[in-house]
Amino acid sequence: SSIVLERLLDLLTLAFCLTVGATVLGGVKLPTWLVDGTVLLVVVGGLILLAVLLFSGPIARRLSQAAKARSADDLAAKLLRAGASMLDGFRQMSAPRPLFAVLVLSLFIWLSEAACFYFVMLGFGLTYPPVAALLVMAFVTLSTLVPSSPGYVGPFHLAAFSIMTLLGAREDVATSFA
Repeated sequence: SSIVLERLLDLLTLAFCLTVGATVLGGVKLPTWLVDGTVLLVVVGGLILLAVLLFSGPIARRLSQAAKARSADDLAAKLLRAGASMLDGFRQMSAPRPLFAVLVLSLFIWLSEAACFYFVMLGFGLTYPPVAALLVMAFVTLSTLVPSSPGYVGPFHLAAFSIMTLLGAREDVATSFA
């Protein structure tokens, strides 16, 4: 459950960074559907995650009760027990102290990743504001969800090239940046 929670937080963080970068950098020619879709994903995903964290205990108890009402070898009972176990893990991690620690560490890691992109931009003489690094980091990292070769060769480079050209970088600089 800790891995699932971290992956969900990562996805929401990336969508949030993409949303912030796209809205703050109004000159970026991102499709409207992409910006609107990420805003919707952040809002709906955040609300669903909040609901799951707040109500994971009661939902886990109901799933456990439903599993007990079934045969022990029943596949549905096994799935219900697994779901209850995961939600119970969410309940334990939704206590304020561990949840705050996970959020702070996750935010620090993603900001460090964005800083790497920002310093590479500076190395190429690109003087975009730091929020551009959030946009690039989110866009490029989300592109790695596309199956590819080892090292994400292909989707990573296409995404880096594309977002840099959308920001206004020359094609040769965008290619080198990627």
